[in-house]
Amino acid sequence: MKLSLSIVALALLTGATGAHAQRALVMGDGNELCATWIKESASARNGVASTKYIGMAAWVSGYLSGVNSTYATLAAPDPEDLLLESRVTPQEILEKIGDYCAANPGATLFRAGDALVVSLQNRLLRREFLQRHYPRDTAPPARAPNKR
Repeated sequence: MKLSLSIVALALLTGATGAHAQRALVMGDGNELCATWIKESASARNGVASTKYIGMAAWVSGYLSGVNSTYATLAAPDPEDLLLESRVTPQEILEKIGDYCAANPGATLFRAGDALVVSLQNRLLRREFLQRHYPRDTAPPARAPNKR
């Protein structure tokens, strides 16, 4: 329950709600369109990362670090409950941003980062649910076969 309330508090504090995100002041490369991310990341995959891509990737890293710091400070002081715990790799973050941008080329990099925050919050909620309802010494019930 503590983690659930913490995640709700974080969502309200970090702009994970549409109304807040529309009023958020976004600086730097967070204002770039996902279409730019797609173009610049394609060159990076070919071994030549442009300064634009490096700047955009650094912006994402800084944004997520800021959200993580806010989460750690205000919502979940237990290091095990941090939003960007060690299970999320930098490569996975860049891939998830790329996936979002491919599906939403007209969105901003800020929106992509915000969507990733929500995705990671959901991951923590699922983990908390499983830990609470299915302790490590028990397994979730088997799913019944689908009869059609």
